[in-house]
Amino acid sequence: MKQLIFKSLGSLARIWGKVYTYSMSQGLHNLRTRLYSEWMCASSHGRWREVRFVYPVGYIYGAKYINLGKGVTISRNSVICAYDSFEGEKFSPSIEIGDGARLGEGTNISCIDSVKIGRNVLFGRRVTVNDNNHGDTEPLTLHKSPMERTLHTKGGIVIGDNVWIGDKATILSGVTIGEGAVVGANSVVTKDVEPYTVVGGIPARRLK
Repeated sequence: MKQLIFKSLGSLARIWGKVYTYSMSQGLHNLRTRLYSEWMCASSHGRWREVRFVYPVGYIYGAKYINLGKGVTISRNSVICAYDSFEGEKFSPSIEIGDGARLGEGTNISCIDSVKIGRNVLFGRRVTVNDNNHGDTEPLTLHKSPMERTLHTKGGIVIGDNVWIGDKATILSGVTIGEGAVVGANSVVTKDVEPYTVVGGIPARRLK
């Protein structure tokens, strides 16, 4: 009985493959992306133009503090948040993403100070850029739950032009990554990276 079911399903899949081809699927996907991008840009009231949003973007918060250059790609399931207040404390966040930057699937950007990403930067999948933490490591604050602690930052983040950041890398507050640098996959960047330098590891260190 099971063999008959699987044989029938196989035959149905082959028929469906001839009717609904891969190229047709890609065409519909591209059309959806274009329409979705037009809608997202229109919702910014002219602040974002020629930006490609791959459906579905996970979450964008604080859009008025987010500036996206021409030709930027925001891939699916990305989260970009600029917080101007938390637990009664006020902030002045700013997120700038330069022309031609491509943020990979599952990118996570969180900002209360400033995050500046240069032109033609390339992110792999699930890259995290976070200029803040829930509190610090002072003993007097650790008795509170993380969500009750004041947001803390060591400063803004700057990522220069033409930087390549590998999958699942994390960039922490107060860090500047110089132009043309490469950050290896799974790295945690806690200190400045010189231009045209390759770094990797936890914490990231110079490789060459």
